Amino acid sequence: MAKKILIIDDEPDMLEILKFRLEKNGYKITTASSGEEGLKKAEKVNPDLILLDILLPGMSGLEVVKRMKKNRATKNIPIIMVTALISRDVKTEGLNNGAEYLISKPFDPAELLAEIKNVIEGKETIKIKKTR
Repeated sequence: MAKKILIIDDEPDMLEILKFRLEKNGYKITTASSGEEGLKKAEKVNPDLILLDILLPGMSGLEVVKRMKKNRATKNIPIIMVTALISRDVKTEGLNNGAEYLISKPFDPAELLAEIKNVIEGKETIKIKKTR
């Protein structure tokens, strides 16, 4: 059975690129374009993994992580934060609030796929990926 991934990002191009690449690699994809929509879909779909942008309209990705980790229905879903923000404080806050991994945009698609596989399979990952 295909693993389910929820992508939460407000950039339509990023959603389409990630959706296409991940579906091509056998994942079942659900998308959301805001934090609120992402929270609702996470409970409904119960994905195996969430890819989450930090800069979202209304509610930041950091707030989404906090809420998901406090919610009994979503607290065990692994989260990879994908962001253009490169501040160490932002990265640290995301990881301290429960994200399993953080990767900076732009990213190497092959590397992102490898990290998705590692997180879904429960393998050890490097928590913060250096930007180029």
